[in-house]
Amino acid sequence: MSTYNTNIEAIRDTEYPNLKGCTYLDHGGTTIPAKSLSETTCADLIQNLYGNPHSDSAPSRLSTARVDEIREQTLRFFHADPDNYDLVFTANATSAIRLVGECFRDYAHATTKSKKISLLGREKSRSFRFGYHRDAHTSLVGLRELSDGKHTCLGSHEEVEQWMTSDPNLNQPTLFAYPGQSNMTGRRLPLTWPKQFRNSRRNAYTLLDAAALSTSSQLEIDRDAPDFTAVSFYKIFGMPDIGALIVRKDSAHMLQQRRYFGGGTVEMVIVLDATWHAKKIEGAIHDQLEEGTLPFHSIIALGHALDIHKKLFTSMAQVSSHTTWLGQYTHASMTSTRHTNGAPVFTIYKDEGAIYGDAATQGATIAFNILRRDQTLVPYTDVEAAADKQNIYVRSGAMCNAGGIATYLQWSERNLRRAHENGHRCHKPIPLVEGRATGVVRISLGAVSTKGDIDAFLEFVRGRYVDDVSTVVDGGCLEKEVGNRDVSFSEKSGHEIGAQEKIGAESIIMFGALYNGYLYGLSFLFNGAFALVFGAKGHGFDTIGVGCCFLGIAAGITIGPVTNLWQERYFQKRVAQNGGQADPEARVQMAKVAAVVPVIASAFWGWSFYTLILMTYTYTEDSYRTYAASALAGLGFIRNLAGGGFPLFGRQLFESQGYQKAGTILAALACALVPIPFILEKYGKRLRLRSPWAREHMEDVSDDEEEREPLLA
Repeated sequence: MSTYNTNIEAIRDTEYPNLKGCTYLDHGGTTIPAKSLSETTCADLIQNLYGNPHSDSAPSRLSTARVDEIREQTLRFFHADPDNYDLVFTANATSAIRLVGECFRDYAHATTKSKKISLLGREKSRSFRFGYHRDAHTSLVGLRELSDGKHTCLGSHEEVEQWMTSDPNLNQPTLFAYPGQSNMTGRRLPLTWPKQFRNSRRNAYTLLDAAALSTSSQLEIDRDAPDFTAVSFYKIFGMPDIGALIVRKDSAHMLQQRRYFGGGTVEMVIVLDATWHAKKIEGAIHDQLEEGTLPFHSIIALGHALDIHKKLFTSMAQVSSHTTWLGQYTHASMTSTRHTNGAPVFTIYKDEGAIYGDAATQGATIAFNILRRDQTLVPYTDVEAAADKQNIYVRSGAMCNAGGIATYLQWSERNLRRAHENGHRCHKPIPLVEGRATGVVRISLGAVSTKGDIDAFLEFVRGRYVDDVSTVVDGGCLEKEVGNRDVSFSEKSGHEIGAQEKIGAESIIMFGALYNGYLYGLSFLFNGAFALVFGAKGHGFDTIGVGCCFLGIAAGITIGPVTNLWQERYFQKRVAQNGGQADPEARVQMAKVAAVVPVIASAFWGWSFYTLILMTYTYTEDSYRTYAASALAGLGFIRNLAGGGFPLFGRQLFESQGYQKAGTILAALACALVPIPFILEKYGKRLRLRSPWAREHMEDVSDDEEEREPLLA
């Protein structure tokens, strides 16, 4: 059972002072090194003299001894018996992966050259057979280019297990590569596959990408026995910035035919008169593959990282329990976050079989996008940029996980090519193409993450993207924005009131307020006017008869939601045509009809009441988004004034002016308001361009429109 490690909160201030005042949620990119790790490493390098391990001086021998000691210490950290496994230091996990691919390619080339396999008199190019999981990182996928086209992308568990036994050529080397944990979604894949694959056929080998898995899970190399395992140390400890390849010694022969050689991996090289070299073939596999001088200072730092990590977190099992609890808490909190209409705020991408809280199937990583109230997508780049301004650090994009993006965001090969043709690039993404996200936002948690980090992120989302929370910043957020912790209440109040006064002067809000005020005022005025018009002084109805006169309004209000289903479908169609962006002008179609109804007959007034109120609110909300709460407050203020004021003069109006003249006055007011939906449809975009608050959310503003905007002011 996973548990939250409260000790983390106690060590944050002393060991991670650089996290003070910020929320770091990108441990999948790199975790943060402890202060004591930097101090201990620096003290070691100051106190001791380390030389190049390729020399034979005393400082060099000291470096060699420390590297050998740390190599064994690292193997034991991953529960890998040094008698059965070796560790090759690499620049990073990608270098470890590429090393395996190049060795397999060169092994196939060497065996082809020696055996001279031919087919129909022609020499056959023998390569290795390669399979990779669809959740693989780009660095794993890239190995397919070394396999001469003999590669397969595998999805389900059934596909993987069928592929393992499908090829009849048992003499051909076969490599299966997969991530222990998806770097995009955090899904964890079976660690039983390496043994299962090895036992299913000859020449079967597994490359496990454990870069993501090892950050918050104890690797059990002895138990799971992958042939090759790639790891990245900065993802586990924060530093050093190096990686490693853990090699099962019984499979090491597959790495001994690499054609390239560098310093330290050869016994003899001839360059004059002939080209010949003798590679190291005796001793440990790391001596044959670690080309050039090792990053020995970084390896020395790794030794301290192992010690500090154990001191702070006790064990990887403890880290796993802590992060598993946090992952479950984060997922539960996100799924329960809703807009006021009940619509979800987050769409989370996960495998059906992965369960947050179950460390065997799911890591502490959440991939998601944020949805507006109308369920259109907020561009993931906007989310990261907005969070960054609040000192909340997440990652957004495709996560170097092409298979994950295609699977969870439902991109076909054809659509991906079209997105590329339209200019979408990994380094310069177009976040929404044809209304569909091209990437995600990712939260990845680590050993030093806390519940407070998650709560801070959720507070940010609720304050910016959930529709029922005021966009007026609180004291803490205001302090962060203005950089002043001594902000008085009066200053904060002045800031808020000043902004509300300005936003209340917007044309869009004035239009909406006029309609809301008139309709609400009229609805309250009817309470008195109906008694006069239809009662004893008018048509002579009794009390029940006057009450029945309100049934028409009730029926109209009831019909309103039904007819507005067409309006909503029309709006969603326009959203799809607009690349997933809300189009406020698409909200006014039904309102153009409803605007005329109060002039024609009050029998349809109830229907127009619902339709026009809905239009003014949704149009305002779509226009101002982040500032919608403040904008809608203006509508509500006028509406309440009219609702309270109209009944005060209703009886006097009808008694002093007569029923016909009083009705004419109200009809004239309705006629004056009729053009509003038509104005919004034709000029709404220009009105939004004039507003600094509405303009902020117009993703489709062109350069020409930006240049014209001052002329409209």
